[in-house]
Amino acid sequence: MNTLQDIQEALQNYIQGKPSSIEEMIIGKNAKEVKRRLSIYQEAYSLRLAENLQKQYPMLAKALGYDKFQALCKDYQTAYPPTDRIIRRYGAALVPYLKSVPYEQYLIELAEFEWAKAIALDDSAEANLLTLEDLQKLSPEAFTKMRFKFHPSLQFFAFDYDIPNYWMALDKSTHKKLLPDKAKAPYFYANWRKNYIPFHLALTTLTFQLAQAVKNNASFADLCEIAAKDLAEEAASQTVAQTILQWIQHGWLSK
Repeated sequence: MNTLQDIQEALQNYIQGKPSSIEEMIIGKNAKEVKRRLSIYQEAYSLRLAENLQKQYPMLAKALGYDKFQALCKDYQTAYPPTDRIIRRYGAALVPYLKSVPYEQYLIELAEFEWAKAIALDDSAEANLLTLEDLQKLSPEAFTKMRFKFHPSLQFFAFDYDIPNYWMALDKSTHKKLLPDKAKAPYFYANWRKNYIPFHLALTTLTFQLAQAVKNNASFADLCEIAAKDLAEEAASQTVAQTILQWIQHGWLSK
């Protein structure tokens, strides 16, 4: 005799497209009717996953159009069936999947941008923010040697396309053929969360270089050396100091 757990596991396997004996467990119905009823649950499961992806990647869905996005959802479900009980994490592998197919670069970058916004709100840890008062307590020597730490929600991007502006244009437009601008040089952007609100910001090449250096444990003095490659020594130190202050104001730096 089948236990409730046996039946539940068999139904779950069927819904997920895995080998299952659930059809044999259903009594008193012909085979055609059994398949019809089970298909209702299976289709509802797939629709729920597609709905979740659309919530996490709304502008990607708009850029592709309904039919192409639904086809993507089905292909993605086959390639990456859910393994986490938390459904908001289901879309985590969509960007790697788009790269593997592959999709056009601007669509991959759009997906990267949207996923960054999603995890900035949902899955990024909290951290105590560094303040101007914290810096004022340091001696000049200690400040020169100081190394900085970014807030966990902060991510940096070097895009081939102007994705954030494309994302905003898609949000306002009903024109499906809208395409993003491509530049000769990369578009640098930061994406982060502050007070549980997502933000993004365009960056200069120098600011992006300084940020990458901070991620590699560079000190204030190291940052000044990087800036001095393009600026006079005094201007370099002033620029780095101003950049650090801007990062504090944005809520980028953690203690």
